[in-house]
Amino acid sequence: INTLEELQALYTATFGKNGTMTARLKEMKNLDNDARAALNLENTQLRELFKTRQTELENAAMMAALAP
Repeated sequence: INTLEELQALYTATFGKNGTMTARLKEMKNLDNDARAALNLENTQLRELFKTRQTELENAAMMAALAP
């Protein structure tokens, strides 16, 4: 993922209304406690990774704009 647009498209495909993670989270009620905890941890980690990559891309864009 090299642009904010690509990142947003992936985020939507993952966490959007019909996203893959959204579908998995909807099935959480059918999981045992350990599986729920693992899925919740995975969800949290993925969201943090998206935030980190977004910050990296925004910083790179800002540095490129500031470069002579």
